[in-house]
Amino acid sequence: MRVVSIKRQSRQLSYVQMDNGDVLPMSGKDILLYGLGEGTEVDEDTWQSILGDVRAECLRRCGALLSGRDYSEKRLREKLLERRYPEEVIGGVIGDLKEAGYLDDRRMAESFVRLHTKDRSIRRMRADLAHLGIGEADAARALAEVDQDEEIRQILEIIRKKGFDPACAAVEEKDRFKASLYRKGYEAEAIRKAVRMAEQLDSGQLNDYNNSV
Repeated sequence: MRVVSIKRQSRQLSYVQMDNGDVLPMSGKDILLYGLGEGTEVDEDTWQSILGDVRAECLRRCGALLSGRDYSEKRLREKLLERRYPEEVIGGVIGDLKEAGYLDDRRMAESFVRLHTKDRSIRRMRADLAHLGIGEADAARALAEVDQDEEIRQILEIIRKKGFDPACAAVEEKDRFKASLYRKGYEAEAIRKAVRMAEQLDSGQLNDYNNSV
């Protein structure tokens, strides 16, 4: 195996291109340690040692990322690919993180839903989870615990805060209000039920309902 090129990215980071197609993010210190330069031949033992160092650095990078926020497997993989770690290294590191419990899409989805059940619609949370890189199966499992009553409660709270009275509103005004709720991600059926309930409740009863659920 041979080094094709070494491109300096910053004071701390260079990219070492190998003739097998791998690109290794390495520090200048490690490049000097292994005596790497353009055209350098690398035997198998040295290659495995280099991969071990790159893997250790990849783990440290993951630790730094995960200490600041939760990442889905997909988004963490994207971050590591941006750094140009080899797929072999990324796959092994992600596997270790999952086995150790530091990376868990299902747990992340459930935590996100628990955090936002009271302030976001089901459709909005589903879109947010997809944006975070959570797969459909994990998202659906987490959202299965949220029922339509919670969306109705949220809509009634919006109605109360806005001082909107659907019983007195013109048809066009009511339709615009419903459309605004739909754009926020609320399901049409939940909107219909909430507006119908609001037509039958006064402001005090709205407060009582929201406090009871």
